[in-house]
Amino acid sequence: MKSQIAQRSLLVDGNSVGWRAFHSNAGLSYGGVSTTMAYVFIRMLRAALDTEEEIDGCVVVWDYGKSKFRTTLYPEYKANRERTEEREADYAIFHEQQAWLSEVLPLLGITISRCLHWEADDVLAFWTKVRSRQNLHSVVMTGDHDLVQLLRPKVSILNSDGKSRTTVQSLWDEWGITPKQWAIARTLCKDSSDNITGIPGIGLKTAIKIIKAGWPNLDWTSQPGITDRLVKLVTEHHAIITRNEQLMNLSAAALMLAKELHTKESILEFGVGQLDEKQAKFNMVQKGMAELIANWTSFVTPFRKLV
Repeated sequence: MKSQIAQRSLLVDGNSVGWRAFHSNAGLSYGGVSTTMAYVFIRMLRAALDTEEEIDGCVVVWDYGKSKFRTTLYPEYKANRERTEEREADYAIFHEQQAWLSEVLPLLGITISRCLHWEADDVLAFWTKVRSRQNLHSVVMTGDHDLVQLLRPKVSILNSDGKSRTTVQSLWDEWGITPKQWAIARTLCKDSSDNITGIPGIGLKTAIKIIKAGWPNLDWTSQPGITDRLVKLVTEHHAIITRNEQLMNLSAAALMLAKELHTKESILEFGVGQLDEKQAKFNMVQKGMAELIANWTSFVTPFRKLV
């Protein structure tokens, strides 16, 4: 078992990165079974570890069942994801490869984490909060813009493509707002992927303009660029904003999760990573990944630094 605490961990939004890998155009299969998601996921993860030279720990976090508190609050949450025959087939392939990754990644020194009825976003919010309080660095790998609200002085976001990074400073330089303000701005907008409605006609840029004007402070309505139409829209849709704050505020979700873990209402599951090169190599060859690991020493080097 591991005894050291990683000083700088890569925390991976498994579902976000996984679906990006799934929809890549690699078109790989082995023995008649698709292996694209697993192959590309490992390749993306290795590239991130290779680029992030100071990383000494890695945790992949998966969604685990439906978000109980969100569906209770808002039954329409993610209800737009029609279960067509094609989509059901995609889900089956994704979950089969997800299960295989959950067996193989620990052999590469990567810890797997999930919590029943909680999404990866919530668990990542919990871990970044805990690690920040311990003065430890976290790099969150995701393609989900909602996680920008997790930014802190010791928390940065690495886009799942591995090509761009967001920090507290870069968020300010690009948008002129803080991570907390980003979270508030998101509550004004719809999130089509999760079937969350927002204020009609207000996108992210307009929402940020409203936030920068000082909303919800009383004097925001008199600021330059704030029209009577915007004031009316925000005023008329207060109920939507209040609901979205509960649905989308990851800091609040992390506190709820912490409370459930304390009372043992929820259990955070782990598959602790322990590097086993021989078994990892065997499993990957069995999955048809011989080409990916042709130069084993080169392939495994980024994983050897994980504590």
